Amino acid sequence: MADFEKIIGEYADTDGNIPKAAIGTVITAIKQAVGNEFVDKSRYKAKLDEIDELKTAKQTAEDTATTAGKWETKYKELKKDFDDYKTAQNVKETRATKTEAFKKLLTECGIPEKRQAAIIKVSESEIDAIKLGSDGAIEGADKLTESVKADWSDFITTTVKQGADVQKPAVSGAIGSSMTVDDIMKISDPTARQMAIAQNSDLFT
Repeated sequence: MADFEKIIGEYADTDGNIPKAAIGTVITAIKQAVGNEFVDKSRYKAKLDEIDELKTAKQTAEDTATTAGKWETKYKELKKDFDDYKTAQNVKETRATKTEAFKKLLTECGIPEKRQAAIIKVSESEIDAIKLGSDGAIEGADKLTESVKADWSDFITTTVKQGADVQKPAVSGAIGSSMTVDDIMKISDPTARQMAIAQNSDLFT
């Protein structure tokens, strides 16, 4: 801040009075000091308004960035949900197509439709591993057919000419009709499990 006492002291006599000839010089010096340190009221207000505008613009920019960030996060969440749904649908549709192809193969192997549900229920991993050609046919169908006939021979019906077709008799020694689907699925031995399914096929229809 300007030292007015020092300014006056430079021009005052020893008695403290300022000579008339020096008064104009003192006034000019004071004006210069004030001009260097103080801003005109209108200019000061203009600066305050400019600062307020900058603060408002800054806040608007920050709010816009925050809003944009929130929308971007929401968009990513929605896109992930959609992609997950689309993937799940594709898996579902692919499994359905493969299941139909597998059912057709079971029919060709001589397994009746009423027993196919039981086989499909315990063959999900095998069905998922199936590869389909461009024509929708199972690749390596011959090998899969051999495997099905070997694993599910008890389910395959045969006919003989005796006036009328007669189904292959059921395997004797049933494990027990009181078994539930869960009981059967817990059987670790594949052969025993298949036999149990064959003997309780009504549980899988």
